[in-house]
Amino acid sequence: MPLGMVELARAREAAQAILETLQLDGYLFEVEPAESGWRVRIECAIPGGWATVEIEVDADTLVDSRNDGALRQQLVEAWRPRLAHCKVSPQADLKGGARTPD
Repeated sequence: MPLGMVELARAREAAQAILETLQLDGYLFEVEPAESGWRVRIECAIPGGWATVEIEVDADTLVDSRNDGALRQQLVEAWRPRLAHCKVSPQADLKGGARTPD
C-alpha cells in the first residue's frame, strides 16, 4: 500500500510524541517510507557532537500509537536503548526521567 501525505503527517506526529517522551536534549528527526512501514531517522546530541540513529517501525503500529498510550509506551521502551547514547534534557531528572546524561 503506498503511503500518502496524510499517513506521513500522522507518522511524524506519532514519532515526535515518542521522542518528546524520551526527553532528549537536542534532536532532529525525519520520517520516510521504508520497506517495513516507516523509517525514523534521528540525529541527536551526544557528548562532543551528533549521532544518527535509524529505526524502522511498522506503519500501523507507529500511527496507532498516537491514540493508544500502551502502544506508545511499548515504542518508547523499544526506542530507548537505541537512543541511550543521546543526551537527555537536564529537566528530565526534575520531571522524573528514567536516566541521566553521561
